[in-house]
Amino acid sequence: MAVFLTTWFLIVPGQASSECRAWKDFFSFDVVRDDARQEWVWTSPTVQAAAPFRELILSWNMEFGWAGQARFEAGIVEEGAPVHFYELGWWCAGPGEGASRSVRGQKDERGEVQTDTLVLRNPAKHYQVRFRTSAATRQSARSPIRFLAVSLWNDAESAGPAREPGASAHELQSVPRYCQLDHAGGSVWCSPTSVSMVLGHWAKTLGRPDLDVTVPFVAGEVFDPAWPGTGNWSFNVAFAGSFPKMRAYAARFSGLEELWAWTSRGIPVPVSVCYNRLKQEPGPTSGHLVVCVGRAEDGGVIVHDPGSRSMPRRVVSREVFLRAWAHSNQTVYVVHPEGTEWPGPPGGAWLE
Repeated sequence: MAVFLTTWFLIVPGQASSECRAWKDFFSFDVVRDDARQEWVWTSPTVQAAAPFRELILSWNMEFGWAGQARFEAGIVEEGAPVHFYELGWWCAGPGEGASRSVRGQKDERGEVQTDTLVLRNPAKHYQVRFRTSAATRQSARSPIRFLAVSLWNDAESAGPAREPGASAHELQSVPRYCQLDHAGGSVWCSPTSVSMVLGHWAKTLGRPDLDVTVPFVAGEVFDPAWPGTGNWSFNVAFAGSFPKMRAYAARFSGLEELWAWTSRGIPVPVSVCYNRLKQEPGPTSGHLVVCVGRAEDGGVIVHDPGSRSMPRRVVSREVFLRAWAHSNQTVYVVHPEGTEWPGPPGGAWLE
């Protein structure tokens, strides 16, 4: 049977719940060939979530050097009703394969796709994932995908008081400070700039110059014309995880304890926040990515901010950071070498 990899899982009574599951092989998936579309279709067994969820995000890492098109879908399983699959992204790799893109216009009585996230009207407990592969895989049913992750979230109940973080002060000095504003068109490139910073960290610490990629190059690889923009969470981690022996996925974290569990082990974490809240400025909510690199002595969060020339490194108070982070339901990009030992969040479980 397939190897399920529960990357993290946290459910606290009276608080929001998050869960992430992943596959490293697909032996339990049903595989059929769609001759009309010249595709292989891979469908997972029905998965029961540990708790009801309202949001679902898919992440994928392809085989290095793979060329072709893959389409990723998620379906909600309800008793007595057919499974309806929502498309959560077309990923294209290789010359002449077209543009990767999200799929607009997916909204019905059960929910809707908001670029990279399936948002449900009512909580669900069971789901399936499905992907379709073409091009280089037309003559073979071997999956070009080496990692597939599902992140679930339910914020129906208000979060309770945050626990005091237990991590000691630390800071990752090897993470470069890049500014998105240094590039033409870069004012909206916070996500690819954050990915470039994290890959630059791994290029240095692993001695891998292939991971040292420029911000414009990342922006070109993750651009989503259907949005349009470079902030598609699934696309950014798909790019980061496309390098040999690297893994990347989008997830929701339980809080600062979990975030610092990663940074204290030498793993910088891009974090999705509301920029106005982070800077304590008035105005509407505004999505932004920063890279968390550690914890200050006073309990503040140390981040590298790609949107600032004057303050590329900033320390944000714990309370301000949590308010800004809540804007994305505490979404992060996790990027690290394969085989990395995963820290365990308090109250949760990390299983392999």
